[in-house]
Amino acid sequence: MSFQVRTERALQACYDALIIPDRWPTALQQLADALDVSSCTFASIGDRPYEPPISTGHYEFTSFWCRNRYHAPCPYTGKALPFVSNYVIDDQVVTADDRKTLAYFHETAGPGKREWWAAGSFAIADRQWCLSVYRDRARGRFSHDEGRYLAKVAPGFGRIVEWRRSSRRGEG
Repeated sequence: MSFQVRTERALQACYDALIIPDRWPTALQQLADALDVSSCTFASIGDRPYEPPISTGHYEFTSFWCRNRYHAPCPYTGKALPFVSNYVIDDQVVTADDRKTLAYFHETAGPGKREWWAAGSFAIADRQWCLSVYRDRARGRFSHDEGRYLAKVAPGFGRIVEWRRSSRRGEG
């Protein structure tokens, strides 16, 4: 099965998760697998109106991130914007020296096996969002070709998030 077909099937699983929300973690992991990454999540840039679902492979990393986010902050937050060409890969944001010295890499990314990061951007109602993807050390860093592919996938995923977001506004 081609990379593109796997991605389309994974996006369809995300659409299905709109109907059955318990499927979000599995659908997002299917998207992560289709993109050859360890895990993924999405967020609005700036204030978050709610905590988005995460892929099943992102649970352990999230626990490290929550525990360490104040004393070992994520180096990507704030620096990665604005997106160039609708994607950003970690090598555009952090240096090899950052990887050696920043607590985030030693206390969060390393133990959580999410040493590499990339994101594709999409817009909803004049707000920028990102589909963040993570890889462990074994899978290696992201290339610009992978970033460009992510930039093509993110807007399609954005349509799913937009529908999810608009349907949640009615919850009370």
